[in-house]
Amino acid sequence: LPIDEYRGKIESAFSTPGLTILTAPPGTGKSTRVPAYLSEASSGGRIVCIQPRRIAARSLAYRVSKERAQNVGDEVGYRVRFDRKISSKTKIEYVSRGVFLREILSDPHSLNRYHAVLLDEFHERQLEIDWIFGLLLSQRENFPHLRVGVFSATLDPRPIQTIWSGSRLITVKSPLYPVHISHQKKPGQFDTRLLIERSITAALESYRSGQDPDYLIFLPGYREIHRVIDGLRHQKEFRDWDVVPLSGEQSPEEQDQAIRQGLRPRIVVATNLAESSLTVEGIRTVIDSGLARRMDYDPARGINHLRTVRISSFSAKQRTGRAGRIGPGTCIRLWSEPEEESLPEQDSPECQRLDLADWYLRSVASSQLSPSSFPWIDSPPGENIEHAKWLLQQLGAIDADQVTALGHRLLAHPVHPRIAILLEKGAEKGASSTSALLAALIEEDPIFQRGSDAEDHFVEKTDQADFFADIRALNSILQNSETVPVNGLRRRVAHRVIHQARRLQISHNDERDNEETLRRVCLAAYPDRIARLVNRGTATYQSRDGTFGRIDRNTRIQPTEWILALEKRELMVKGTRTVVLSSIVNLSSEWILEDLAQSLCEESAVEEDSSGQLLEQNLIRLDHLVVQRNTLGKASADIRASYFAESAMTGGIPLRQWNDSVNRWIARVECLRHYFPEYEVPYFDEAAKRTVLEWVAFETTTLKQFRNAEILPTLKNWMSRELRALLPTMIPEHFSIPKRKKPVFIDYTEPVSPSVSLRIQEAFSLDKHPSIADGRCPLTVHLLAPNHRPVQTTQDLQGFWANSYPAIRKELRGRYPKHEWPEKP
Repeated sequence: LPIDEYRGKIESAFSTPGLTILTAPPGTGKSTRVPAYLSEASSGGRIVCIQPRRIAARSLAYRVSKERAQNVGDEVGYRVRFDRKISSKTKIEYVSRGVFLREILSDPHSLNRYHAVLLDEFHERQLEIDWIFGLLLSQRENFPHLRVGVFSATLDPRPIQTIWSGSRLITVKSPLYPVHISHQKKPGQFDTRLLIERSITAALESYRSGQDPDYLIFLPGYREIHRVIDGLRHQKEFRDWDVVPLSGEQSPEEQDQAIRQGLRPRIVVATNLAESSLTVEGIRTVIDSGLARRMDYDPARGINHLRTVRISSFSAKQRTGRAGRIGPGTCIRLWSEPEEESLPEQDSPECQRLDLADWYLRSVASSQLSPSSFPWIDSPPGENIEHAKWLLQQLGAIDADQVTALGHRLLAHPVHPRIAILLEKGAEKGASSTSALLAALIEEDPIFQRGSDAEDHFVEKTDQADFFADIRALNSILQNSETVPVNGLRRRVAHRVIHQARRLQISHNDERDNEETLRRVCLAAYPDRIARLVNRGTATYQSRDGTFGRIDRNTRIQPTEWILALEKRELMVKGTRTVVLSSIVNLSSEWILEDLAQSLCEESAVEEDSSGQLLEQNLIRLDHLVVQRNTLGKASADIRASYFAESAMTGGIPLRQWNDSVNRWIARVECLRHYFPEYEVPYFDEAAKRTVLEWVAFETTTLKQFRNAEILPTLKNWMSRELRALLPTMIPEHFSIPKRKKPVFIDYTEPVSPSVSLRIQEAFSLDKHPSIADGRCPLTVHLLAPNHRPVQTTQDLQGFWANSYPAIRKELRGRYPKHEWPEKP
């Protein structure tokens, strides 16, 4: 293998503790050869090679054992979730990422057992791999003997070298044969409905054009794989071919058979694990769907979940390269060339797109490294970390950054903390098996086709949760019932749910397996998804976080006043962003009071009765939701005044007498404050406004009286008697003009620069520029034409007469000859 030429360099790099980064293309032998090199060179301690997938750990252990003519579990073994083959003789372990992570979290000293820890396929940047890397980095001084390896097909080593000083880099080169790439002529928009037909057609066209076997077809998941295999096996062209699946759901023997080249030509139909985790022998033609199942945070379910996404350009290159390992090859991309521009350059690291609740809980519990000081290669968004902390507090898993007794129990489960809560509370309440079914249902795809006969068969009118029908169907399958309808039941999904539930189930002592228990278990796991009906006409619900939404029209039950939504989605409905609540569970407010007591708060409030009197109330709230309201009697004057003032401040009570006169008086006070600082006139701010409104409220007893109350008299009393006396003389409402019958109104819209409006003829009688505030404040003068339209604005009337007036006089004299227009006023 190409890696063998680099054995000396590799052994030299790993001869001293620290980090070695090894980049090598797929198929060069890094995953099989390097652990063997290090094992032969070490004097003690195991070599552990961390794999991103269970299938890769098992497959590599089988392959290396076979090459050594040994059984798996002898010198070479593996450990994955629910399966392990190792012994006292084992020197090399292939271990799935989750198993190894839980080992070093629960027992940090376990690293003493290893000579080297190798992180394979690091470029995938899975959360657990980044997590393990961060722990190894932070603990390197405690384990000075340890060799750490980072393996990748393609990786920019600079970010890693930056945070792990002194690391070594080895680059293995393995030239690929040329691969001819072709695209679809018509865009498919990566629509999964076109995958099956396009994949089968591409395979047939490859055969008819003489493309050499073997073929490798990349599809997103197990469902698509089986549909394509069924279609290919019915084609006469492939009658003498082996058509085999390759996915994580197969046994190790089946996977090994798919990887190995046989005597007959074959088509391997695989998920993206064939992209880099495994080397599939003999491939010359690749057919790429451009899609993959990827773990992302699903905000609707509130957990991390597999979803179908477009692959990155990097992944497309990786898949193409599979056709150029043994000779010139061909890659058929099931998308058009223009669509290629829409592919992201590279997938973002999982730590930036996954829910971090599990990481946060285990980080706090381990005491090895606090969440705030974790050495990320690429830091997650700060709000994601804060949300993880908040959720764990709501679940009761942590309290003031200390893991609670419940939180410690959750750590025993290799699932999201929400799912772990379901399992723990279900077992505690005597409903372990059904809670495990529910947990598996939440993690899996729906077992019914919407509106199908099977769904209708299991729904009952009295159901209080949407998932009750699913539980009945699963129990019928478990009981081998012959009455289960075939139409609309996804049996393969249902069996996956049952299989996963058996793994998750904590106990087999189900004494209180009833419907209320299951609903309360949901309340424990999804306390943030509670909502209350606020409008029966529109069926609008308000959620705990204050958002409003509507019930999914496909709900199977009749929702009550209080509900819990296992799924919450934001959708665009007719151009409007709408929150849709689905997978509904009906609740009782009594359960909220009992089960979420620590999250509730009490506060005082008032409410108007039918006569307009205010009643004092005690409210029990769950964030934005009022869970219980108790009336204590008529509100006291203090409470009434505070309530009225607050409501008026926020616009809840319109005050009819807060008019222009009030606003002008406030503006005059501000003018006085500006021009007479020596009098220390108070500033009329929000606090002053609240005080005045409370004084007004003290003189009223009902909402109607307060709404209609006079404001100005009380407002004037807010200022001292001396200042009130000063206001009309220094900051008057009007200004007298000689020869004008009525004084002109002063506009205080701009308190620092009040203004008056005069016709030019009225200004002739002024011998100086008008001012107020004992001459400190010159008025801004708006000079008007005879038609009362402004022609000039000035704060220097004498300058206006000398400079601007002659030209204006000439123009206006022609338009208004009957008016007096002296040369000089």
